[in-house]
Amino acid sequence: MTLNRRTFLKGSGTAMALGTLPITAPSAQADTLAIEPPPRESLASARSELKPSWEVIIIGSGYGGSIMAARLAEHFDLAVLERGREWHPGEFPDTFGGVLGELKGSHHPLGLYDYIPGADVDVLVGSGLGGTSLINANVLIDPETDYFSGSDWPESIRQDHQDGILDNYRRQVLSVFHPEAIHDSKGLLKTRHLDSSSDRLHQQGSPVTSTRLNLAVNIEAFDNEPNDHGVVQRTCSLCGDCVTGCNVGAKSTLDTNYLPIAKHKGARIFTQTQVDTVEKRADGRYQLAGRFLNSDGSFQTFALTARHVILAAGSLGSTGLLLRSRLQTGLSIPALLGECFSGNADILSANYNQQIKTNVLGFGNHPPLAEDYRVGPTITAAARYHPASSAEFLIEDAAIPRALVDASRYAAALDAPQLSIPKIRRILRDLAGTSTQGAANHSMVYLGMGKDQSIGRIELDASGNPKVVWPDAKNDPGVNTVRQAMQEHTATFDGSHIQNPRSQWFGGNNLITVHPLGGCKIGTDSQNGVVNHKGQIFDPASSGVHAGLYVCDGAILPGAVGVNPMLTISILAERIADHFIRDNIQNNIQGNA
Repeated sequence: MTLNRRTFLKGSGTAMALGTLPITAPSAQADTLAIEPPPRESLASARSELKPSWEVIIIGSGYGGSIMAARLAEHFDLAVLERGREWHPGEFPDTFGGVLGELKGSHHPLGLYDYIPGADVDVLVGSGLGGTSLINANVLIDPETDYFSGSDWPESIRQDHQDGILDNYRRQVLSVFHPEAIHDSKGLLKTRHLDSSSDRLHQQGSPVTSTRLNLAVNIEAFDNEPNDHGVVQRTCSLCGDCVTGCNVGAKSTLDTNYLPIAKHKGARIFTQTQVDTVEKRADGRYQLAGRFLNSDGSFQTFALTARHVILAAGSLGSTGLLLRSRLQTGLSIPALLGECFSGNADILSANYNQQIKTNVLGFGNHPPLAEDYRVGPTITAAARYHPASSAEFLIEDAAIPRALVDASRYAAALDAPQLSIPKIRRILRDLAGTSTQGAANHSMVYLGMGKDQSIGRIELDASGNPKVVWPDAKNDPGVNTVRQAMQEHTATFDGSHIQNPRSQWFGGNNLITVHPLGGCKIGTDSQNGVVNHKGQIFDPASSGVHAGLYVCDGAILPGAVGVNPMLTISILAERIADHFIRDNIQNNIQGNA
């Protein structure tokens, strides 16, 4: 017997589905913490310590900015400016209302979640000290073996790849993050599920293998003790809440490694400090205009100068800052600024209400939903595709953080397709809110990524904020390839494919990317790039570079990485930092000898 959605809603009661259901997870004891968050010392300096002039100012504290700060701080009088506030474990929202309350906007400039809707592609990034590391899944994965050999890269980077120099930077990054992988002994159902569906598809001829992923998560290394950088970390509780913020204190976010290194070496870190424009002065220094942000939306303006300015505000942040600077201060920037944007072929989907229990419902820093209930880190494994005729791509397992569990249960139930009796029973359990045996916990959440055409564009909206313009991005060939593979995984265990929660539940056809890349493309000159291999910004007016002006983040990538880009961006940041030191210290010493 099968029932369609309309029949099901009539039988279960439209009123109950729309407004009279419990909105708190059944075992979510709001006042009970399972683990006491570890104490953390503040990294931010007092605003009174922000001098009007510096040797080096770094704008942004994501991977590029934090790595540059850690490597340069012992050599230069250096300040890091972060627009968001500092967050500690125990402060991250874990309710639906809490997450909504931390959406960044003009009314709440210090919000943690910066969701940027575009005409075709929406972008989600983090805003706080440590950037998106606060709300990502911290996956450290290498791109394709020949990724750095492509013609889009300058010859010097291709040569460094060939000579093994990039491998040295890779080892530096891994030594700081201390990555770990989830072992099978943890018994995570969602990981086993991805293994099983990948194995079945492989047996049917698909070029796919399942692999465990290295994560910047403290799974077993440090047990409520200081890590190698003096920051206390607890072991992962397998709660599934990585992407709303780790309240356990297990994620190795940038405020547990590179940023403490930077502070220990003398960097001054300032939060709630947003830079709006950069202007090049006649004396060769740079003037920054910005605002000190307050939680109520008010602000105070400031002006700073620096000999060197490093933009590390992310793909949209760095590109947007340069677009505003070109428009408002006349800064000479290559015409390619804003072009070659990629969403890394990111696509989110779900395999809903299928046969196998998966334990994907996060419980955060609260007692588990049932005895021996384990979710794991948000992402633990990937189905890695190696097609002979096209680029590699990934489909990773994911989890639903505690704050979104109920919203997901109800939204999916209201959108349920053709239903069998077992599926109806699972949905009713979800609507009753009393069981882990419901439809949502018999589902898989997938995050896919691959190689899109990287032909999006970053522009400024009427308010001067960056947005993505990419007509028909949802039909990009790379995105379609990933989407088709997700549908095949869903069919393996008789699930219902939710191909894009944004469109199916909230309307519209936009893609959502959590890996925005490009906008300040790397190149060999101002005709084919915005920055050179050292991250220096080209100056079309002089046919050279702006001495002292850099970009160091995902904006410089020439296109999609095809995997989680955290490691790739970090490798390039270590390389740019190395060249910066050589150019500004070692060469000067030799010249003065």
